[in-house]
Amino acid sequence: MLRSSIYTASALLLGASAFAQSDLTSKIHPITAPVKNAGTLNLATGQWTRHANHANGSGPGTIYNNTCNTGYFGGFENFETVADEGRIPSLSSPDVPFVPGLNNGSSKPGCADNYTVDGFQIGYCTDQLSIDMDVQFLDAYDTCTDINDPTFNPGPINAAFGLNGVLPASSIALTQACWLVTFDLNSPPQTVDLRFPMAADAGISGPGYVDGVSDLFGWSFHITSGTGTPPSQTGFIIAGDELTCAGYDGTIFDNSTSLDGTGMTTQDQFRIEDANTPANNGCYWFGGAPGNPMGSFHLELYDTAVVCSGAPPGTAFCSAGNDIATMCPCFTSQGQIATPGHGCGNSVFTGGAQLAGTGTAQIGNDSVTLTGSDVPAGVLTILLASGTAPIAPVVFHDGIRCNASLDRIANQQDGVGNPTDSAVIYGEGSTADISTLSTNFPAPTSGQTYSYYVWYRNPNTAWCTVTAPNTFANITNGYAITWQ
Repeated sequence: MLRSSIYTASALLLGASAFAQSDLTSKIHPITAPVKNAGTLNLATGQWTRHANHANGSGPGTIYNNTCNTGYFGGFENFETVADEGRIPSLSSPDVPFVPGLNNGSSKPGCADNYTVDGFQIGYCTDQLSIDMDVQFLDAYDTCTDINDPTFNPGPINAAFGLNGVLPASSIALTQACWLVTFDLNSPPQTVDLRFPMAADAGISGPGYVDGVSDLFGWSFHITSGTGTPPSQTGFIIAGDELTCAGYDGTIFDNSTSLDGTGMTTQDQFRIEDANTPANNGCYWFGGAPGNPMGSFHLELYDTAVVCSGAPPGTAFCSAGNDIATMCPCFTSQGQIATPGHGCGNSVFTGGAQLAGTGTAQIGNDSVTLTGSDVPAGVLTILLASGTAPIAPVVFHDGIRCNASLDRIANQQDGVGNPTDSAVIYGEGSTADISTLSTNFPAPTSGQTYSYYVWYRNPNTAWCTVTAPNTFANITNGYAITWQ
């Protein structure tokens, strides 16, 4: 859920060195061939493990995941260096829930202030019989600048790899082929350790989150052969559209590692340097997301040794407090607001009720507990669930929801035995397991994402009377869980 190409009224919010983007929609090419997984290449030995991921690749060790395929790739010329960015969160990174339409505006706390990258994955298309390229990484990058210019990026390059004579290409000249290739930097029988350090949140001068866009790492690819005739038929898969893949970061930080990720804080822009025509060097995008493909490219980074203890089972989303474009239904009439991460305000808690989760979301070993806090004491509550993909926020009673359909799976009275209690608990230690609560609603299976909300009565019948019909009810934020 979790990166941020942040737009407000079509203005990109960037750091002090922001550059205006030029439109490069002419370089967009549709992916017409199957995207094949070539497997994992042990870089030091040249040994392939076909149709396999790197160790825990796309699993517990994924620390950056920008793999949400937009259906297009960007075609580039020989000797162009294309620089992109993303963010690997530190311990002080904020927890900002996903809201549809904010283009990567979500964030999660990290597990460390420094990581060791022991593998990475790239995705590209070509119509040539061979392709070579160089790839490099920098843990503190000023977005849309020349990655090799010390004026903007004084830190040393963390790692650079020449991928020459090892990449799969097309078996038929001028026929498109698309590949995912994973590179293992340290697994046996390698005798050379190619792992490299990456400081979280660009912490080259000290650990800690600043503001998101000042906390980016950079990476670049430089194609040295294989662009072909006509030109620009080779390039990286365009990735990262959070409306395509529901905004999940796909990393260990948001417990959504089975999902295609949307690249935490990746920006809707990229840099071209060393172009065939030097005057064309500069900052580009593909016309602006949503509506056009995201100006970002396929990349996964792995640190299979990192351990995130106590990671939540899911991700909060659908809060009017995080979405400046969505107002609570009674904002105009009664000033109804939502605290970030909460549902819309109620008559007792003006910041709204919040739904959060703890435990492990594993089928057959479900220890998930969902807790609704700041719910008026003593009212009826209902746990709602949806297996459908998120939608743009819509009014629902005195709040908003971000799923088209919601089904009732359990109910209970808030504050049973304690009339002043403002929390309601579903799941472990309170009710049956979340994954098996309802006999009328299909239980989730491994890999499925379910969204949960708590509906509740509002005891003040004079509160928020503009909704029709006025049902004197409200709802928490949503909480999305990908079951394992």
